[in-house]
Amino acid sequence: MMHYSQWSSEQGYEGFVKTHRQERVDEIDTHVPGIERVGLGRYRRYRSRERAVGDLRVPGLIVAVRVDFEAGERRAEWVDLVLQAVADDPEGDAGLISAHFHLSTDGGHVLNYAEWESGRAYDEALAAPVTAAWERVRTYPGVKGSSGSRYRHALGLVPG
Repeated sequence: MMHYSQWSSEQGYEGFVKTHRQERVDEIDTHVPGIERVGLGRYRRYRSRERAVGDLRVPGLIVAVRVDFEAGERRAEWVDLVLQAVADDPEGDAGLISAHFHLSTDGGHVLNYAEWESGRAYDEALAAPVTAAWERVRTYPGVKGSSGSRYRHALGLVPG
């Protein structure tokens, strides 16, 4: 299970932690007994490939990828390269609904939270021939490694 929340400000998040976080934790523990918490990560959203206007697809798969960088490397430039590679090859990523890139506040990594139409669409994108743009992404200096997880989309809430 992955829980992904966005806050409009650091102060808003800190206020939630002080007043409501334990309530949310208790509710999750009730519904998912024995859950293992692996930690909280703090990020700031940098850029996104937003869902297209009128796109009503419900994600069939969520992919979260963490890309680790050597200290002082240009994470934002790497994200820009990824988004340019996606824009240059719209058919290769036809099943991608949206992708949101976050820079860790500790300066060490990037988190990509991506919504895909299905697991099959994601697998097809991974199996597609590597373009020159994607080769630049894959060989970007300072990238130490990456890890990712796949999740079945269960519930998404948007503020009203």
